[in-house]
Amino acid sequence: MIVYRAMCEEEYFDTINSNTISWKGRFKWFGTRQFIEERVTDGKFNNSRFVKDRYCKIVIFDIAEESLSYFTKVGYRELMLDRRKSPLVKIKIIGTFNEIS
Repeated sequence: MIVYRAMCEEEYFDTINSNTISWKGRFKWFGTRQFIEERVTDGKFNNSRFVKDRYCKIVIFDIAEESLSYFTKVGYRELMLDRRKSPLVKIKIIGTFNEIS
């Protein structure tokens, strides 16, 4: 399954350099391209208008079908992953958008 994640510069470089999902918080959210482009990067999502460049990069991931059970489905366009389950997930980076317009 193809999913997208918008992220800041620091998380983006940590993710690309380690070739895996990288984070400090408990949960990470992934979504459809439409959700990321219309909602996450709208400047209102998660108080992003107050934090410059909070969501300036998009990474495209491919999640193995057998790993989908480790995600929690939120709505019909989002998936949430608990950091504790991340070692069990087969996920790979398949592309990036360098800048969000």
